[in-house]
Amino acid sequence: MPYRIRPLDASTWDAFAELVERNNGIFGGCWCLGYHPEFGQQGISPRAVKEERVRTGRAHAALVLDEDGTAQGWCQYGSPEELPGIKHKREYEKDPPPPPEWRITCLYVDKKHRGQGIARAALEGALDQIAHAGGGLVEACAELTQARLRQQEKDSWANRAAVAECHARIDVVLDLFLETQRAGRPAGTGLHKSSAWEKISGAR
Repeated sequence: MPYRIRPLDASTWDAFAELVERNNGIFGGCWCLGYHPEFGQQGISPRAVKEERVRTGRAHAALVLDEDGTAQGWCQYGSPEELPGIKHKREYEKDPPPPPEWRITCLYVDKKHRGQGIARAALEGALDQIAHAGGGLVEACAELTQARLRQQEKDSWANRAAVAECHARIDVVLDLFLETQRAGRPAGTGLHKSSAWEKISGAR
């Protein structure tokens, strides 16, 4: 099935909101607010906060639309200031990577449409939107159920191994994206990869 990638903004908010509502608010009503600074504040409406952020350009995502124009998934990205919440933060801060300009924090696909390449399309869309916004250093770490269990065991060695495993898995997707982009982009676009972090000097 062909997919279209659109940025999450005021014009695509309704499609995004329909996807979230179709999936019961995402993770108990998160509304993809979990990495924003407002997360956890008492007395707020996650939907209203997310909508206000989207309509004022303070929330970013690549939205995947099917051939009928229905949203089936997204990849959220933004600056570290926009998305300060990360998983395994204690381990991250023990040996932090170079400061990124961008951070990828959330991939979501409608429950009935998984296994159809939507997550990959969303990730590629997010990286492409970042490139067109000027590029820079992008970081991402996948969240794994196994990593969550290890964290609950409070085993610091296992946690470090879990973080490394996250990086390795997201690396595979980034490698595939880079191979595709190098084949199609003109020379001098400056795509470079280092470990789990991606250097994209912007598409011109």
